[in-house]
Amino acid sequence: MKFVVAAILVVFGLVALSRGATAQSTDVVLRRLDALEKKNDALEKENTALRDRMRRLEASKHYPPAASQPTVARSAPLDALAKSDHRLETVANPAFAWTGFYVGAHGGYTSGNFLPPTQNAGLASNVGLTGGSGGVQAGYNYQFAPHWLFGVEQDVSFGNISGSQSQPYPNPTLYPSTQYSGTVRERFGYVWDRVFLYETAGIAWAVNRLNLQFQDATQLALAGGSGNNLNISETHWQYGVALGAGMEWAVDSNLSVKLEYLFTYLTKEQYFAASNFTGPVGWPLSTVRAGVNWRFN
Repeated sequence: MKFVVAAILVVFGLVALSRGATAQSTDVVLRRLDALEKKNDALEKENTALRDRMRRLEASKHYPPAASQPTVARSAPLDALAKSDHRLETVANPAFAWTGFYVGAHGGYTSGNFLPPTQNAGLASNVGLTGGSGGVQAGYNYQFAPHWLFGVEQDVSFGNISGSQSQPYPNPTLYPSTQYSGTVRERFGYVWDRVFLYETAGIAWAVNRLNLQFQDATQLALAGGSGNNLNISETHWQYGVALGAGMEWAVDSNLSVKLEYLFTYLTKEQYFAASNFTGPVGWPLSTVRAGVNWRFN
């Protein structure tokens, strides 16, 4: 009898344990189901947001008309490559070319000296000369490298560069003047796109006139002259050298402006060789001038 009662108690205990385990497992499953439902809801909301974003992106696109070519967006590497190719092309083919013939005009101011040979104190040894002049020029430029240019230019100037100097009696008053002049020069220098900086050198020429003015016939006779004409003059072509520097700036593909300095020294020439008035004279001049050029490219 005791064994029967013990067996019954064991059976009831097992049943109770199984019911508790079953209840506990059911609670775990329910909690997992709740977590899965919440995760599913979150995924559904995320999918809805993604669909809305795609609709906005599709609505914001602008498609070109059927006849036009579609626009292809460049990436950053392609843009960099295109810019690099453009820079290489610019170096190989400069944006501005100076090579070609040109003509132009100029105007400026000149100062200088008339240097008669004087050994006697009180006689003129340096007569100052000043005056304006203008003229024309023509030349050719050859740009043989991206930044280097060589050219040849010829110019002719017209003006009245003159001065005067009174001398003690019985010597006459001196009136030297330059009315026509010109140069043939090379120009060599550095080009920076539209700016050309250059030195220049060549030969120079001028038509110079020296006038002697006497007060009266007695003064003329005392000075070694004769006759009734109290004003005598003599004109000579004188040659020399020209040196200078300048800057030229291209306004556009054809028109340019320039600023230039020239120093010319004309070799000595014998004036009034048959008289005792003067002898060989020197004629240095300094000129600052501005000009314009028209290039035929």
